[in-house]
Amino acid sequence: MAVLLLIDTCFWNHCKEVQEAGIWDIRDLLPKFRWGYTSAVLEEIKHYKLGDFVPVDHAMLVPASADEVDSLKRFDPVIVEFDLADQSLLVAGRRERGLLLTDDGPLELECMALDVATFRLPAFMLKLIQDGLLNKTIFNRCWRLWEGNGRYRRVDLKKWHAALHSIK
Repeated sequence: MAVLLLIDTCFWNHCKEVQEAGIWDIRDLLPKFRWGYTSAVLEEIKHYKLGDFVPVDHAMLVPASADEVDSLKRFDPVIVEFDLADQSLLVAGRRERGLLLTDDGPLELECMALDVATFRLPAFMLKLIQDGLLNKTIFNRCWRLWEGNGRYRRVDLKKWHAALHSIK
């Protein structure tokens, strides 16, 4: 069975930014994946008014109970610093051995500490290119957008651009 993608609202916001710039719409590729959200993430989607953008009807609701969150807090007290949506994603990511898509730096670092696989949007796009699901031109257009708006650190942009050129 394919890995489960768990997507946080920061990642969704950046995807929406790319779509609104007329470059790429991640939603076109979502049917190729199993993906889901937690109820706490759904609340954030509503709060950030992403409901018209995020196609939750085509995803699975992944439970993350209060008991599971409390248990993870006892195991890793650092997660109390995160909001409930991020905590629930960490719980679901660990339990489901999912791939967490996030552009939230601290959440990404905590995923690494908890051995939850993670990708930021540019790295996920590079993986899609590597797998033949996205073309390099789209990534280059996104890269120029990000370079212009300061979305990511220059050092990271250079790293991702170099990685793009190493993909055959």
